[in-house]
Amino acid sequence: MNRNAAALNDALRNTMDAGAGAGNGIPGPFDRTMFGAYVLFPYSDEEKYKQHDFYKSIETVNIGGFPFLPSATNMVRNFLEELISDTAESAFERATLPRGIEEKLARVDWAKRDVLIVNVPDEAMFTACLDELSCAVKCDEISEEHLPIHYVAIYRPGIGIEHYGTVLYTQKDEASNYVFKVKLWRQLPQLIAASEFGVASIAYTNMFLLENSTAYPELHLRSEAEFRFYAELKRRVKDVDYKSEDVSGFEFAGKKIVFEGGEIRLMDGKRNPVTIKVREFERIINKKCFSGTV
Repeated sequence: MNRNAAALNDALRNTMDAGAGAGNGIPGPFDRTMFGAYVLFPYSDEEKYKQHDFYKSIETVNIGGFPFLPSATNMVRNFLEELISDTAESAFERATLPRGIEEKLARVDWAKRDVLIVNVPDEAMFTACLDELSCAVKCDEISEEHLPIHYVAIYRPGIGIEHYGTVLYTQKDEASNYVFKVKLWRQLPQLIAASEFGVASIAYTNMFLLENSTAYPELHLRSEAEFRFYAELKRRVKDVDYKSEDVSGFEFAGKKIVFEGGEIRLMDGKRNPVTIKVREFERIINKKCFSGTV
C-alpha cells in the first residue's frame, strides 16, 4: 500500500476509534468479527508447509490449516497478529460485505442503469399503481438512451422504496405518458429509506443496488470501489450525513469523504486532504483476502 493509502486509513481509523465506548455505535479498535475454519495440527516445517494447498486455501476461501508445535508457532502467531493489529492495509483489504454478495458484485455492470425509480407523491397514486400493476411517467422525462426499462421501483416521499416490478411491456397513452406495465409488484427484503433530497420525478439505478441498499443515496453509487468503501464506512460508523443525492460526497464525525477525479479524498477542514487513487484502492480490494460478517 502506498503512503497516502496508509495515511487515509489511519485518519479514518483514528476518527472511528476515538468514539469507541461512547455509545455512538462506533466499534472499538479490537472489534472485528470474522468467519472461517482453521485446523491446527502437529508439524514442524513451517517453510515447507507454505507451499501446501491447505495453507494457500486460507487466502482464497478462508478455510485451511496451520502447523502448531512448541517449536513451530510462527505461522499461527503471525496470523493472529494480523487479525488483531488492524494495520493500515488490512482495513481496506477486509472491507467486509454480507455473505452471498461477492459473486453478485463481480457481475455488476456499473454503466447499466435499467431500474427506473418513480416518485409517487400521494397515497391515491400509490394505490392506483399497485391495483393497476402499472406506473406512468411523462414521455419527455425519459430519454431514448434509457429505453428499454426493465424494472420500475416506486419511491414514496417520507417513506422510501418498498416495491418494484419487472416490466412486461411499455406503451404510450393519450396523455403522452410512458405506461410501464409490470407482472406483479414485489416487496424488497428491506426498506430503502427516503432521504431529504429524494426523487424529484424519476431517477435510475441498477438491480444490485436496489437489492442491497438501505438508504436512497446508496442507489447512486457508481463503482465497485465506491460500494466497498461505503460498505466499510457504514459498518464502522453509525451516522453518515449525505450532502446531496450523490453518495460520493458524505460526512461523518466532522470529516468529509469525496470520490472525485479518480481519487478518494478525506477532508477535515484543518489540513490538506488525505488522498488515495481509486485505482489503488481497487487494486487492494481485488486481492484475494479474508472475509468478514456485518
